Amino acid sequence: MITKMKVIATAVVLPCTLLAMAQFHVPVDAEARKQAEIAVREVQQDHDAAASIRAYRRWLEFYPNEPSIQAGIYRAMAVTFAQDGNEEQAIIWNRAADNLDTPHEGSQAAEHSTTRGAMDKMAAILAAVNQTAQTVQTMRQAFNAANPNPAVAVPAQPFPQQPVGSAGYQPVPVTQPMPGYAPPQPQFAPATSTSQPQPIALDAQGNPIQQPLPQQPMQPVPVDAQGNPIPQPVPQPIAAVQPQIQQMQPAPQQPQQYQQPTQYPQQSRYAQPAQYQQQQPYAAMAPQASQYRQPMQYAQPRTPYGAPSGYARPQQARRGDAGLPIKVFHDHSRLGDSNYFDPTCGALLLVENGSLTFTPAGGEKPLLIPASEIIEIRMNTVVAKDAGAFHIITKSGLYLALAPVGVTAEEGRADMEELRKQLGLDQ
Repeated sequence: MITKMKVIATAVVLPCTLLAMAQFHVPVDAEARKQAEIAVREVQQDHDAAASIRAYRRWLEFYPNEPSIQAGIYRAMAVTFAQDGNEEQAIIWNRAADNLDTPHEGSQAAEHSTTRGAMDKMAAILAAVNQTAQTVQTMRQAFNAANPNPAVAVPAQPFPQQPVGSAGYQPVPVTQPMPGYAPPQPQFAPATSTSQPQPIALDAQGNPIQQPLPQQPMQPVPVDAQGNPIPQPVPQPIAAVQPQIQQMQPAPQQPQQYQQPTQYPQQSRYAQPAQYQQQQPYAAMAPQASQYRQPMQYAQPRTPYGAPSGYARPQQARRGDAGLPIKVFHDHSRLGDSNYFDPTCGALLLVENGSLTFTPAGGEKPLLIPASEIIEIRMNTVVAKDAGAFHIITKSGLYLALAPVGVTAEEGRADMEELRKQLGLDQ
């Protein structure tokens, strides 16, 4: 089932730069996505490696900006390549999955794919992908319900004026991470209540916002005239201190007198440094595990290949050698959205000195991707097929869903073939 492209064009006279960027979006077809998943499971039962890989690539098209889901599909592709005897591709796709997710049993499946139980491992991977997709979709639906009309930043220019590193390039402030990527989350976040989980703060794209961990102020250490630490009383649990407090209280008939506490013997005053005297009391005072909540199971990874600050394009040997950038649309859609390529983001692709530069106008950081890091550049076979959509996948697991400015299959194929040629990729 092929999704139907919907093109929305402006009816007023616009400058050439705006007219060149015809607004368009592709409605999400949930039924087509479901059929793609069914096709994956059916073809897997036939033990046809080539057909399985094609089915996995089609399935990936429905999750262009979901690294947690892509990781499972990459891992399933690695197992399939290994079962077909292509160990090189199995290693590449396993590493792509590991860069997006914590390695687990499935990441070693390529090394033992011919052993008994390989199909069980594949079934476990596919079940994990399905569970992850359901969890992510539930989170996104909850976010969209709480933010029915999110504010969308419209770029001042449809496309960057120059590729990153050019002489006339004007750096644009980075206002958001690459769709699906976010700064790393803290391992633990203190919970103010153990009875009810605290809500997780999300940004405008639905990514978790990293919260700073509270820091305990450092207490000054008292010292004597010679600068040596003064031993401090060791705090004890209330149950242990209560009888001693009662013993310290004077009788009512006698005047109050100062009594030396018996729980701190004088002969042990300098027996050991003060820092080694606090053992059992601090163990009793340590917060219990129930007072902390685990981070989100599908935390987003860091954006790879960020162009370094001050990056400059390499100097050309002769006039005329400079390549021309390719204008494309970059898909920002997330699982749970109604449309692909909505909101519209223009970007420039340029190949120079063996690397691909990606300069977006949607607020993300420009990327510098070495050709050796690119696994594949292929045309889409389902999602936005009629618009000429294609995708780029790297060894770090980055998935870029793109479409040509002319939104035609012919222009998309021409752009894809030109990129392959300039990058020296034979696919």
